[in-house]
Amino acid sequence: MLCQTVWLLSGSDHRIHVYHSDKVSYQEEDRDSPSFPEFSSLTQITLWMDILYSPDKKRRVSAVGGEGGKVEVFGVTLDPLPHVTSSQSVSWDYPISSVNIFNLKTTLPVPMFLKGTNSYSPQVVLVYKLREEDEEEDQEESSSPWRVQHTMKLPCPVLSIIYCDVTGDGCFELVIMTTAGIHIFQHDPRDMAALVLRRLRALTEHEKLSALGT
Repeated sequence: MLCQTVWLLSGSDHRIHVYHSDKVSYQEEDRDSPSFPEFSSLTQITLWMDILYSPDKKRRVSAVGGEGGKVEVFGVTLDPLPHVTSSQSVSWDYPISSVNIFNLKTTLPVPMFLKGTNSYSPQVVLVYKLREEDEEEDQEESSSPWRVQHTMKLPCPVLSIIYCDVTGDGCFELVIMTTAGIHIFQHDPRDMAALVLRRLRALTEHEKLSALGT
């Protein structure tokens, strides 16, 4: 079976366009291309898709979420030619911003901060911090190396979270997307100033030691 890397691009025409690439250019497949039959009859604009292949590359699971609130999951057999063997769908009242396929057989241990039994509403974001070695421990949290640093309550359900430098000043911000918009949380400027001073002092000491060594 031939394996090839392709680009999948969602369009406003309810289609997912398949592009092949070579050393010169990109070329779109025909509308009736057999590569992805599960995408041939979509009824909404796809906002997110995820695809997971079996280890032997003979099967795959494809999931798509659209602006109309519909999530569709397809089972596809690839040998000898791709064809859909099963499909399921569910509809929600809001656009689907993300879909992800997970393997049921996990080999990584569950982090301690995810082993709690209490549940929180979608409007709450918990920020955890790794506990310092000399930090005092509460009896309730003595078994966990993590502790809750901040609890953020938002007015709307959370759709996505990313930690990145959106302002370009070298400091990361916590960006949270909700159904009402985007919220940006910044670090306390006093904490950031103290961190910069500590790192400058450490850099100065390192340069002094390097100069003495030479």
